[in-house]
Amino acid sequence: MIVYGKAGAPVAVAAALAEVGAWIAEALAPAPAIARHGAWVSALVAAGGLAQGLADAGAEAGEAAALALAEALAAVMGRSWESGLARLPAETPAPVAAALSALERLAPALPATVEIRRTEGFAHYAVYPEGFWQAAARIEAPVPTRVLGIRSIGATLAACAAAALGAPPPVTVRPEGHPFARVVVPGAAAAAVLREGADAVWAVVDEGPGLSGSSFGAAAEALGRAGVPPGRIVLVPSHAGEPGAMAGEAQRRLWSRTRRAVATGEALWGPDAGPGRRLADWVGDLTGPLRAPPEDVAGGAWRRHRYADTAEWPAADRQNERRKYLLEGAEARVLLRFTGLGSFGRAKFARARALAAAGFGLAPLAWRHGFLAEAWRGDLRPLDGAALDRPALLRRTAAYLAFRARAFPAAPHDGAAPDALLAMARANAAEALGDAAAEGIARWAGRMPALAAAAHPVAVDGRLAPHEWLRDDAGRLVKTDALDHCCSHDLVGCQDIAWDVAGAAVEYGLSPEETEALRDAVARGAGRPCDPGLLAFFGVAYPAFRIGALTMALGRETGAEADRLGTALSVATAALRRALG
Repeated sequence: MIVYGKAGAPVAVAAALAEVGAWIAEALAPAPAIARHGAWVSALVAAGGLAQGLADAGAEAGEAAALALAEALAAVMGRSWESGLARLPAETPAPVAAALSALERLAPALPATVEIRRTEGFAHYAVYPEGFWQAAARIEAPVPTRVLGIRSIGATLAACAAAALGAPPPVTVRPEGHPFARVVVPGAAAAAVLREGADAVWAVVDEGPGLSGSSFGAAAEALGRAGVPPGRIVLVPSHAGEPGAMAGEAQRRLWSRTRRAVATGEALWGPDAGPGRRLADWVGDLTGPLRAPPEDVAGGAWRRHRYADTAEWPAADRQNERRKYLLEGAEARVLLRFTGLGSFGRAKFARARALAAAGFGLAPLAWRHGFLAEAWRGDLRPLDGAALDRPALLRRTAAYLAFRARAFPAAPHDGAAPDALLAMARANAAEALGDAAAEGIARWAGRMPALAAAAHPVAVDGRLAPHEWLRDDAGRLVKTDALDHCCSHDLVGCQDIAWDVAGAAVEYGLSPEETEALRDAVARGAGRPCDPGLLAFFGVAYPAFRIGALTMALGRETGAEADRLGTALSVATAALRRALG
């Protein structure tokens, strides 16, 4: 099944530098300590992203300068975190100012634009740079230590490790090849540094390991070829688990024999993290003193608070849910949801505010170091499918989608092109329904250029399940889960609003006449046509995508959750059969 994809965007180097500067300015402005600390981390994430983009563009001098800036910013972050946010600078530290100035002077000689990849850990999985600072600080070595970062996210994380170790700026590499059999071929400059550092202890830094652990393995092999013995390699991963099911024997041997310094995960902000660093301290001004420890409501656990009976629970892809915590304070109950670090998370905060201002969402209270805070509304109840006011839901959905079409324009590179969706739909249909279904989808191939030209990408909702509409006592409907799916780890991303019309048709079980009426209402509200050809194609692609996502989720579950996912999978499969005739 095809579900996931990589996201990146062309970014002007001047704009990336301006982003770093803007975050530094925000970090120096009056604000709660966690907001100022988070701004320093956001500056670090931006600098690390620029280093990755310059490295992938072959701009070695620019990469080195950007990594030096990232390391200087990581040092600020580390001092702040270790002090419980007490050591926040009142002015730009001299090393940061010098590194930023050096990179700005170099900018005219750099490519005007580079591609900066979206880092999944910072965007989706609550990988925090502070955890890598702490992990690296625990490394004890009798000889000098160097750091090797695995791009993309490894550029930023390696800068954190280097800062914690007092090491020179890191070297970064980009693994290539099959996802389960990566190889690393360092460039000339990187290879020279590896050879010159053969007597050092090398910390290899990345998130993961994933299904195979092959990126870590490829980096370790590159160090071995440069003369670094296995005993002088320390792996710095984001979790303590082993590589997944696709790991080969060589990767498992590497993982069992190589020293590791594991980055701090959820404990980073847990009850024992210390003053200033605890999640409760981040939003203490919103909640007041807590009556109990924060409750983890991710992985579908939020359903306990919305439904009286587990028999009513909707399916949940528990592994892929964002981190969520419910805080019961003396002054307020607050839900914290991880929405991403840096500008990625800030953009979701802005989108949440816009949806709330338009009356379609709950108003966010704050955005604190990657977590969006909103008041928990226990009076709201999910729509009951058995007692659904269908006309009212369709009117509300039409107004909501029309607003998104007007308010959240996107660029074509923010989502999968129609031909990528076609490839996904063919592959998933073949696996779920057989080759004949895939051949039926293949007939769309000749229409891809016209569909691409007709599309107006926007930040779609992406998940219009009825239970994600909450009703208050007055009957008003508000949409939840409205921020993530247009920029998730999957391949879909931003699409024409017809994607959401097709999604509503599947999730609500609409008739062709209801779907056409919804399409027309959205078009009127948006002020532009909702292309019938796109809607027809998305009527195939949407259920094919859901089949892939649900099949993967089902493979990870047993018992009642598997039953719920199986029911949802049957709905998506039936929808694809209908769309194919």
